[in-house]
Amino acid sequence: MTQYVAIELKVGSKDFQTWTQRYRPTGNGIPMLFIVASDGREVYNRSGAPQGPGLNRLLKQGIEDTGGVKTVHTAKSRELEKRRATIVKRAKRMLGLGDAAAATKLVATLWKDKEALEKNAESPSVKELTQLVSTLVDDAEKQVTQADEKLKSASDSIIGVVALVRVERVYGELPEVKESVDERLNPLRLSEEQSELVKQAEMVDRARALEEKKSLRTAISAYKKVVDAYPDSRAAELCKLRIEQLSPKK
Repeated sequence: MTQYVAIELKVGSKDFQTWTQRYRPTGNGIPMLFIVASDGREVYNRSGAPQGPGLNRLLKQGIEDTGGVKTVHTAKSRELEKRRATIVKRAKRMLGLGDAAAATKLVATLWKDKEALEKNAESPSVKELTQLVSTLVDDAEKQVTQADEKLKSASDSIIGVVALVRVERVYGELPEVKESVDERLNPLRLSEEQSELVKQAEMVDRARALEEKKSLRTAISAYKKVVDAYPDSRAAELCKLRIEQLSPKK
């Protein structure tokens, strides 16, 4: 019972006399057993100590009577809590700036450590982390649902695959999202007919990632690579339109 600190006092000693001035024994038998809460409140006071299961029940009841199991906050656990809170705060800020990829990368390692999350489930930082990850997963799943709709159309299937590839890039470090995306992309990657479509989508997404980072010149060059590699494709058609939209107006 790590919630207890055991103290043994010899009857007749000065310490025992001091103790019994505050906590007067209810009997004269030996041993005398006292349970005292950390605030000094007397929880149990009897002569004669219960044995075996009876003692275990008594100790468990003592914990319940003093407010339940307390978490021992060591210096290490406090430091981990502080670090976790700092990371979550940074991730929230990045998400607020529209950078879901950076937010996901920040929290992914924390989220994968399920043992630590379960152990500290009631800590403020874990609750905030759980809420933030839930937001990220919900955002990803909405985009996956939209991609599913595009995949139903032959003319828009490339748009759907590009959307899935982007979700993989941005949110894929979260296990829940990775599983959902893998269910859709892996069969396409293994398909002789569809694997080329995934390659096109990955090239388009590389250009899109550069665009998201405001590297517009490099993004335009990346879009042009798609046009050159797949000139007669729907992907090339979409890239040509994007190049026109991003190019400086003369």
